Amino acid sequence: MNWISYYLSPYYWKCRFSWRTLLGSVFVFLGVFVTFVEIATYVYPETVPFLKSNFHYFVILGTLWSFWETRLILSFTHQLHNRDILIQVIVGDILKMKGDYVIGSNVTFDTVLDKNFISPKSIQGQFTKKYYDNVAHLDNDLDGSLKDQAHEVDSNRHAGKQKRYPIGTVARISPKNQTAYFLAIAEINDRGNATGTYENLKVALARFWDFLINHGNMEPIVMPILGSGFSRINQKREDIIHEIINSFVAACAARKFCEKLVLVIHPKDLTNCKINLTDLDNYTAHICRYTSHKTEITGVGIGIV
Repeated sequence: MNWISYYLSPYYWKCRFSWRTLLGSVFVFLGVFVTFVEIATYVYPETVPFLKSNFHYFVILGTLWSFWETRLILSFTHQLHNRDILIQVIVGDILKMKGDYVIGSNVTFDTVLDKNFISPKSIQGQFTKKYYDNVAHLDNDLDGSLKDQAHEVDSNRHAGKQKRYPIGTVARISPKNQTAYFLAIAEINDRGNATGTYENLKVALARFWDFLINHGNMEPIVMPILGSGFSRINQKREDIIHEIINSFVAACAARKFCEKLVLVIHPKDLTNCKINLTDLDNYTAHICRYTSHKTEITGVGIGIV
């Protein structure tokens, strides 16, 4: 997103622009102007006419400053209360971030790249094309990671794989030294259409954090807005982000399993879905600052806001 299109976009005028900020900045610069005039009247009276004749420049500077204060901020980071753990929300391309990727998948871990099955435009599709020469190689890695996982066999399914794993099953792979966690968050039919639900996402997140506690490597976890795309979860993206943050913070009450969670918002989602980053920043700051943690005797962590 470039600066010109940003300031002309409906997103800016709805989510970032503030008349209060604009007027406040103008009045601040007018106050500076009046102060200069007062000082000049007593010290350099000859400059007073010059200042008054250039009054409009202070108004312009105030207006420009207000636009600077409401500029495009693509990232913010907050630290959990009493924890050396960070939550970062950033707008960008997940596959350009540093850390271990979380790839939303389906319960059969299908991999065929086809616009009518696993879309090449999906994060899974892009990941496959970037880190694998062919789908068969990805299948081998997934099969190796899932070999000890409980599953059912759907012999009536003719398109795609027949092994079905529970929601929240994780397959950890590391092609080209890039660790990725394929996370089952959606059901899938014979035509390749994935169907996710908000409740299944909650279950998947809880099981994923538990997996990291036992099998993670403490690297930053880089996660998209899971289920918001081809998994078709019928929930606002901001609600999904809130749930990911809440679930993560609650899991951190039990044990530390990573140094940082990086939530990645696609630039198109920011504008098309009108995600308010200012509100999201405030929400994340509140959760991180005011969530206290305690651990029960059983070892179960509890996050309390």
